[in-house]
Amino acid sequence: PAGAAAAQEQKQADNKKVQIDQKLAAKLQKAIKIYAGKEIKLKNFSEKIEFSPSAKVDSVDGKYAIRFIIDNGKIWGIDEKVTIDKISKEDQEKILTVLKKAYANKTYAFNKEVIMQRGYDGEKEKLGANLSYTLTGKDFDVSFAKENSAKELKGTVGGFKIQFTKEELDPKLLETAVKATKTAFNHDLMVTNAQLTNGIGWMLEDKDVLVEMERGELTKVSHKTRKAVTTNKEITDKEAKDVVAPLAKELFNMD
Repeated sequence: PAGAAAAQEQKQADNKKVQIDQKLAAKLQKAIKIYAGKEIKLKNFSEKIEFSPSAKVDSVDGKYAIRFIIDNGKIWGIDEKVTIDKISKEDQEKILTVLKKAYANKTYAFNKEVIMQRGYDGEKEKLGANLSYTLTGKDFDVSFAKENSAKELKGTVGGFKIQFTKEELDPKLLETAVKATKTAFNHDLMVTNAQLTNGIGWMLEDKDVLVEMERGELTKVSHKTRKAVTTNKEITDKEAKDVVAPLAKELFNMD
């Protein structure tokens, strides 16, 4: 079984790989030289980016990565691993303020390593205007737009995700999710993973059930292992009214 599992993992890794032809390799090499100002050795294959039409190729030393669209080979971004001191204290405070506003009862400390992402114009073969940073810490990651062609986005926090243990969750929130899974599937939710996205969307799950909520309201309850025609049993409109409305009324005093 161990051998079979290893073979399966290898197969999954191979499925993620995207081969790079000579023409694309030359473009990638040119892009990284424009960015870094020197020759950087790149790997000879790239990997698909999950839930995206793009792939990224890493440098051999692991410091850089280039992102491109798989179908047409158009390069659109370059990543570099840098340290937190690249980001001003003022900007760090700005980011912390957003995280604390989203969920105050948690400590946020940034890891030293940061991913700096620079836009690249694959057609004109020059660096783009956009410059952003992805910062991580224990239980969270957040992106920050330092420079952006859209003026209103410059200096703002983009997307962020915060992970929670069951013990850290607001009791009301947990109670809503537990009641929803009990009503929908007669299932006792034992939260193994909880995540808040962009300050509004909650996702709580265990091995069988996934609950999604937005601004305190249930939006979806799905079952992962029901051998139904669909892979996920989603609550119908009628069930939603029967389950969600009374819960919302009871827990959040909403009509």
